[in-house]
Order: sequence, then structure tokens, then C-alpha cells
Amino acid sequence: MGATLKDIAKLAGCSHTLVSGVLQGNPSCRASREMRKKILKLSCELDYRPNRLARRLRGIRSKVVFVLSRFRPAPEHSLMISAIQEKMNEYGHQVFQAQTTSPEHTLELLGEFSEFGYDGVISCCTHYIPPPALDIPQVVISALDAIPHDMGIDDEQNAYTVTHHLLEHGRRRIAFAGIGNWSCGEMHRGYSAALAGYDIAVNENWKIDLHFDITGLQRILELIENDNIDGIVCSEDHLAGKMIAALNQHDIRVPEDVAVISSGSGKSFAEFTSVPLTTLLMPWRQLGEEAALLLLSRIDKKEYPHKLPRMFAGEIIPGASCGCGQKEIRQLYTISPSPSLKETILAEEALHLE
Repeated sequence: MGATLKDIAKLAGCSHTLVSGVLQGNPSCRASREMRKKILKLSCELDYRPNRLARRLRGIRSKVVFVLSRFRPAPEHSLMISAIQEKMNEYGHQVFQAQTTSPEHTLELLGEFSEFGYDGVISCCTHYIPPPALDIPQVVISALDAIPHDMGIDDEQNAYTVTHHLLEHGRRRIAFAGIGNWSCGEMHRGYSAALAGYDIAVNENWKIDLHFDITGLQRILELIENDNIDGIVCSEDHLAGKMIAALNQHDIRVPEDVAVISSGSGKSFAEFTSVPLTTLLMPWRQLGEEAALLLLSRIDKKEYPHKLPRMFAGEIIPGASCGCGQKEIRQLYTISPSPSLKETILAEEALHLE
């Protein structure tokens, strides 16, 4: 059993109330400078750790929150989780992260978390649906209609944006390539809405779901040859990058013959494809920070100033794959950490102005 406040107080020669005030950083605590140093030194030597469950039972916040993510979260999700942790730490909360594989596993984790007396939980793009009986402040981040959520990336708006961008380039026979229900649901709606704005009917034969269709590449090649497809909207960057390579191997020029654009997350490799990829840069850091602020407002029982669900859209980062024209490469190396695509483009423009 670990050391208690009374143990530290006995060795320090003071009351356990004074010890509690010092360890909580209470500015009104009347302890001399020497006594504070003595208490802090003893707490380190004795490896004192607060009993967070006991604190919660006494109505005192544990200052602990849990962040749930999928097993092997995507790199962009890791950026969002880092932003959550930084913001929660800024407000004096500790963050523990756990990875979940299913809704059932999530409920098991929440049961285990209860032993810590945590103050709240943030679910980051998992399949978790909060049970009504769980009386703990929660924030759910998702883009899926099937999951009630508070915040997320607006996949429908993003797909609309990139499809509209190809339409502005004069492309009218635009196919959609996605992976699974996630992309072929919300994203396909945005793609369809953009076409409708130009009075173009949606052709279901031009929707390729590569998760269920292993002949997807052959189908796309046939559509280009038989239906004169002149543009392809891809659900994410890795798919779009591979699409450009596959089309080049079949002597189909990008963007001259077929324009390719991504509704993905704006990963840095997009500027290094054989034809730099036009994609969207997602505000993952802003999303993480706002999720933390929403949870803090719920913990404090204060009103969050924005309408929910709050969805965040990406910003187009033009490459050459859509027809915008290829930018001259002016810099091969940057000091780590690597800048975002947007920061890289701004830096290159600044060099050009010089």
C-alpha cells in the first residue's frame, strides 16, 4: 500500500490538511517555503499517489480523462489525440489513452476506467455509441451518420468541395472511387450534391467501392475508355496516389486525360506523387482542441458556445493532378518537424517573392 497524506504529514511534522493543500497547489495554503519544499520532497521519496476514486466519492474531481481510439489509429488521428492531450493538460487534467476494437470492448474498458474515478471520456473515431446509463461527461468524435456524435470531419462537405473543384476545371464525366461504407456513404452524397449543382445526373456505374470490388482498377480503365471519364474523385490520399500511378502505367495522362483529386486528409506525401496530388488539408489539431474544450464545458456544467454537432471541413491544397498546374519545387529539405502542406506552400511562395 502506498504512502498516504497522513504518512507525509507525520514525517513533515504538520497537519495532513496542510499537506493536501500543498500537493494540490492551493495558492491560499499557509505553508512556509521550507515546509512546501519538505512536503514535496517527501511525496517524491515516498512515491505518493492520490487515491482518485476516493477523491471522486468525496465529490472532488479526479482530474483524469480517458481518450478512446481505434486499435492502430491513423496518423492524422494521432495528431488529433495529441491536441486533446495538450489542451487537457493546459487545464490541469491528466489524459490516459486506450485503444478499442469493438463496442463491447469499449464498454469493458469504461468499466475498468471507473476504478480510477475519471471525470470524462472522449471517443476518437471509434464505433462507440454512448449508453444512456453512463452518467459521465462524454464527447464523441465521428463522421458516421450511424454513430451519434458531437464533432467530426465533415466528409460530405469535403467530397462536395473536391468534386466542385473538378467541375470548375470543366470536367463533367466524373467517377467516384472509395473504400467501404464509410466513403461510399457520406462522401458519395457530397459528390452527388456537387454534380446536381451542375444538373449532372449521378451514374451509379461510376461509383466504385474497392472494398467490395477487387476488379475496381479494371472497371475504372473500362469507364475511361468506354464512357470517356475525365475526372476521378478518390476518398483518400493513398488511394488517389496509387490511382495516379496506375493510370500512368496504362499511358493515361494525369491531368490531361483524366483529372484525379482526393477528399482525403492531406498527408504530406501528396506533393511527392508523380503528379502532385490535389487534396484537402484537414483541421485535425483544431478538432482535437475543440473536443477537449467541449468535454471541459460538460465537466464544469457550462454551456459550449457552438452549435452541435460541430463538423470541420478541409481546405483545398492544389497540386497538379486536378489541372491547376504544377508548382516548381524550390526546396528539398526542411528542418523537422515537417511542416503541413499549407505551410510548405506558403514558405515556397515566400521564397518566390524574394
